[in-house]
Amino acid sequence: MTDHHASCACGKVQIAFIGAPVAVLSCCCDDCQRAAAALEALPGAPGYTEPCGGSPVALYHRKAMKVISGGDQLEPHKLHPGSPTSRMVARCCNSAMHIGFDKGPFWVTAFLARMGRTAPEPAYRIQTKFLPEPPPGDMPNYPTFPKSLMGRIAWAGLTGLLRRPA
Repeated sequence: MTDHHASCACGKVQIAFIGAPVAVLSCCCDDCQRAAAALEALPGAPGYTEPCGGSPVALYHRKAMKVISGGDQLEPHKLHPGSPTSRMVARCCNSAMHIGFDKGPFWVTAFLARMGRTAPEPAYRIQTKFLPEPPPGDMPNYPTFPKSLMGRIAWAGLTGLLRRPA
């Protein structure tokens, strides 16, 4: 079993992710790029994006995430009032920690930059059609969502129904 831990820049917020991630990738969608520009512009906020504009992340079943400390420091940020996602930021140091859905999908999206040197490596980039320049060729690039990702997410959703909470 592969566990990963995430920490905000000042160390007040600690999150554990139990087990292997569903997928590890870099998302280049327009929402992720807009959110990164806003979150990285917060006072003292550490960066988390690639030079090309992608956000390296790991998807985990929400039952695999456990806030160990500093949960009271997590504050939701939305791109707009009706957004189905909240990007959780540690207000103590403005570190973007993870993305969750208000309703619906079963996964959380953890920012790899918060995992430090032990972070898994992204296997590919998705939604590259939103990048202003062609992405680097250091990993597979997909203009939309690859079918393999959709299959992994579906399988994780089904098997997650049997998983106990972390």
